[in-house]
Amino acid sequence: MSLEIDPDQVRAAGTRLVDVGEGLATALEGLDARLKGFGEPWGGDMLGTLVAASFPVVSRYLLECCAAMADEYQSSGEDLMALADDMTAVEEELVGRFRALAGELG
Repeated sequence: MSLEIDPDQVRAAGTRLVDVGEGLATALEGLDARLKGFGEPWGGDMLGTLVAASFPVVSRYLLECCAAMADEYQSSGEDLMALADDMTAVEEELVGRFRALAGELG
């Protein structure tokens, strides 16, 4: 069994993950601004009072969770790009060693 990994594809996947994370972060900023732009339209009746107590907490928690997910996408993408760089460096070093060995044997 063999395993072949293309560092360029790993790097491209990392770049796409970073882009997804950045896009999600931008969308969340827009959502947060829109939610704040609504103000507090729930009214003063019993239902409005319940919504007023829960909506800010729930929406803040949702935004924090989604922001953490965006950060993870970005971090994972950066890790993949670093992995691709490391794989390329190792491959170049091994090729150099084998060429040197072939020259010594040769």
